[in-house]
Amino acid sequence: MGELISVIVPVYNSERFLNQCIESILEQTYRDLEIILINDGSTDRSLEIMEEYAKQERRIIRSDRRRMHCLTAVSMRVIKRMAHSVKMLTGRNRRSGGWLNDI
Repeated sequence: MGELISVIVPVYNSERFLNQCIESILEQTYRDLEIILINDGSTDRSLEIMEEYAKQERRIIRSDRRRMHCLTAVSMRVIKRMAHSVKMLTGRNRRSGGWLNDI
């Protein structure tokens, strides 16, 4: 088992891209990861999509915050204590299968 990697995904009205983004993380060859999805007050179906994935995949942590505007430095420090490495990916992006192996 490798070091835990936290992949943080800030989400704001990303329903068109969110499935692809989450799937690209789940398809990573590196398996020791958690996915932290942070909704920042989306008005589309983003929160519903996040909830569906969180129910199906134990490695997904869903949070619903308004006006958070991503993460503060304090929050980043807390997350870094929980995991060896932290990666960020917006809800509109996706990555290839070996992205997390390069850490």
